[in-house]
Parts: sequence; C-alpha cells; structure tokens
Amino acid sequence: ADIRMNLMEDGGVMVSALDISSHKRKEQHLDALASTDPLTGALNRRGFESAVSRLREIRHLKGKVWQFGLVVLDLDHFKTVNDTYGHSVGDRVLEKVALTLRQALRDDDLVVRLGGEEFAVLLPSATAAVTKRIADRLAIMIRAIEVPVEVSDDQAVRITASFGVTMGGELREQFVELDQALLAADRAMYVIKDSGRDGVKFLTFDDQIDT
Repeated sequence: ADIRMNLMEDGGVMVSALDISSHKRKEQHLDALASTDPLTGALNRRGFESAVSRLREIRHLKGKVWQFGLVVLDLDHFKTVNDTYGHSVGDRVLEKVALTLRQALRDDDLVVRLGGEEFAVLLPSATAAVTKRIADRLAIMIRAIEVPVEVSDDQAVRITASFGVTMGGELREQFVELDQALLAADRAMYVIKDSGRDGVKFLTFDDQIDT
C-alpha cells in the first residue's frame, strides 16, 4: 500500500492509503519479461548479470567467499535442425534443452540463454571438481533429448552440445569477473567445437588454448 500523511489546518492528520498491489504485480511482470528469454523461460543476458550481482552481494553480506562454477554450452549442428525440420522444431529443441537444464540443477543455480543455441549455467559456491562433474552429467542428459518432428510421427530429433567449463569469483590466486569467466568458458567450448564437438573442456581464465 502507498500510505500518505497530510497535516490539517486544525492540527489533525489525514492518513490515506492506496492499494497498489495490481501496480506492483504489473511491475514484477514487466521486470520478468525484461530479464527472461520468452521462448525458453531461461534468464537472458541482462537478467543473468543482475542475478549474479545479487548472489554476489548476498554472499558478501553473509561474510562468505564469492566463488562460482560456470558451464557454457552450444548445441551442435543446430542450423541443420532448423534447415531440415523447420524453426518450430528448432524452437522445441531449445525449450527442451532449457527445461532439461533447469530440472537437473538446484534452485539457486542459474540457467541463461546467451543467444541463439548457446546457454550458460552458473553454479554458486561449486568447486572445480563439482562443476566438471555436473557438466559431464548435463552432456549425457542433452544426448538423451528427443523431440518429435511431428506429433503423430515416430521420427525424433536428437542433439548434442559442446561444453566449456571454468571457475570464477574469488579464487586462490586471483579474482575472475563474470565476463572473464564467460570468455574462458567460451574459449574452452570452441576447443571442443574444433576437435569434433559433443564433449567437455575445462579451462581457467589464464589457460592457453593449446593446454
């Protein structure tokens, strides 16, 4: 409620209250639209950066170290899916991938669609070993996805993804910002793309491509 107080000439006070619940709901709805991808329901880049900033602040308020695991994945040969079966099937594949990621992770893990067929997963407080293990598990789950070409058709589209994995935040020897972690994970993902796709590669921000 929006509550206002006004002094009257006779010394009294007039208090008025306006119910703004509907207005707040509209604001929340608009904020959700601005921060999420409309097709998949995953966070978009803006919503992702905002959520990471909030998580970082919460960790600091609790006096805890801000560290995260980051997984970037790009669907393999996705253009072929669109060209062969149409964009409606391609959209269903993207929706299924986003749903699979959300169902496989914890409530405080973040799932974002970076654009096109590229997604990212941020794992607050995860270690490198845990992040690698989760990336391996997600790769298996992506391989198991089947999206029917037609409702009454037995033919289904199957997909794989190339994964890049890294760590960010307050690490032992340096602080790695989110944009630096995204760069490292993206580089790792392209190592997999160049080596045949459908795999997982771990790189730190300081690693060279040929390591």
